[in-house]
Amino acid sequence: MYYNNNDKILIRKLPKNLLKPDGSLLINFDQENVDILSDYGFYTVRNDNNEPPTINSKEIIKNRIITLDKPYVDIARVWLDTSEE
Repeated sequence: MYYNNNDKILIRKLPKNLLKPDGSLLINFDQENVDILSDYGFYTVRNDNNEPPTINSKEIIKNRIITLDKPYVDIARVWLDTSEE
């Protein structure tokens, strides 16, 4: 999984080709090494606690913490248990 720092979203698949800021085309972008990917804003997810602790848990997205450690990203999520008591 990857974190697109340009659009601030998680993605599962990299684009095959990428249009660089200078207008040139980077072919086979999805096959580049992690350092080149991060140069263009695509960080490889190293840690992500995306599994909810219970089936009733919901993520509080505004409390999500994104830590960039080029070429990797760590994602810490905050969960709220929504089960009725």
